[in-house]
Amino acid sequence: MNDGKVAVVEVGRMGRIGLLRTFPKIFDGKHVENPKVKAYDAERIDFHLDAPLDLMVDGEVITMTPVRLDVLRHAVEVRV
Repeated sequence: MNDGKVAVVEVGRMGRIGLLRTFPKIFDGKHVENPKVKAYDAERIDFHLDAPLDLMVDGEVITMTPVRLDVLRHAVEVRV
């Protein structure tokens, strides 16, 4: 959680049937066995978008065009 990385899951083009077959597998981690699913850790994500996106931030929908997401190591302290 404080390694300075974010878990990224990319899903390629998938039809409804493929999605219905793959989605339930997220609960046991087997969704990454689908060749259209890639999972990796990243310190930074660069976005190359043609149009703004609707994103939910703290429960509010905000329309924006993100360019880059940087993960800041130790930026948030979590206590349980």
